[in-house]
Amino acid sequence: MTRQVLFNLLGLGCIFGCVSASGNAPSPSPAPETSSEPAVPSANDTKVRNGIWRITPTQQTETYRSIVKTTVTEQNNLENREIGFTTVVDYSLKLLRFPDVIEVSGSVSAFQIKVNQPGNALIPISFAIPLPFEGKISDHTISLRSSLQTHSGISCSDSTQTVLSTINKDLIVVPQELTATWQDSTSSSVCSGSFPIIVSLIRTYRIVGEIVVNSTPTLKLERTEKILTSGEGSQGQHQITIWGIGTGKADLSIDRVSGLLLNLTGTNQVELSIKSSGRIQTFIQTSEENVSRQLLDN
Repeated sequence: MTRQVLFNLLGLGCIFGCVSASGNAPSPSPAPETSSEPAVPSANDTKVRNGIWRITPTQQTETYRSIVKTTVTEQNNLENREIGFTTVVDYSLKLLRFPDVIEVSGSVSAFQIKVNQPGNALIPISFAIPLPFEGKISDHTISLRSSLQTHSGISCSDSTQTVLSTINKDLIVVPQELTATWQDSTSSSVCSGSFPIIVSLIRTYRIVGEIVVNSTPTLKLERTEKILTSGEGSQGQHQITIWGIGTGKADLSIDRVSGLLLNLTGTNQVELSIKSSGRIQTFIQTSEENVSRQLLDN
């Protein structure tokens, strides 16, 4: 497995093990003026009516830890060579719902990628911590950027895109009216090495229970997803094309009142193909992820 291909796969590890979002995204519209107020229904709207759970959005900031363990196995090889790595991210997250857009902000307080080999070598990062970020969810599209970024759009020369791809997965924004099942789709432009690729997710959610955990009313959800990706670009003198398809499943807990994520455990498997210099290499990537809200000490 060449260093060039490995570099792409390390980027894809964060993409497929990490990218995620949900909710009924609104139709396209310019971001609201700064004087606008987030849409916050009354408390009475949280009651269950005719099999519909209503969510009351909150403006509070939550803190999370994400741990993703990924294994990539090369299929075009008699030895079935593989590599594994673990990504750990600590960050804060705040979501503000407006009628036509959801604004996202937060800060990364810790980020680590460790190769799961003898010695457990850490992959160095080239940006400062803490890393503030901002973005939005609109028209089924997620976009995040470092708050320190001076240019618009996504730049794959910016190493912060690796950690921001990880945070994408935690942007679980459920509809304000929940039925027993619902489906959504999102797309994100993320970085694989030095060029962007598009990752599309189609998800189905199902409410499987309602309980109280540590005095917090909680909805238990099951999620299945289909993952599609494609992109192309160049690295050095090589023209590279990437495509993939996969599936995933997860168990989630969300706050019954606010709809915010409490925890998530899930797995996904993606078959990836990378074409470079006329040669196609195929890989199977399996990821296990765990996201948990961190309670602050009193």
